[in-house]
Amino acid sequence: MQNKSRFFKALSSEPRLKIVKHLLKTDDYKCYCELDDLIEKDMSVIYRHFRTLQESGILETRKRGKRLEGRVKNPEKTEKILKIVEEINNED
Repeated sequence: MQNKSRFFKALSSEPRLKIVKHLLKTDDYKCYCELDDLIEKDMSVIYRHFRTLQESGILETRKRGKRLEGRVKNPEKTEKILKIVEEINNED
């Protein structure tokens, strides 16, 4: 149960939700350093969001030199969950 709550807690942040939606558009790994235009925050803040998503099981990450790269771990399941959440929000 704790993993599920960590998953949804990670998605409750607007910047992290933007990161996930952006990463769902590609199968490739992306460096967190490429997301500064998307989030418009300091790189250290973006890095923390990236790590939170990784720790919650949403992203899988790898190191390439000094670069931390990630992609959505289960894109199909994550997209389904985001779609359901969006439908619930539209009902309000």
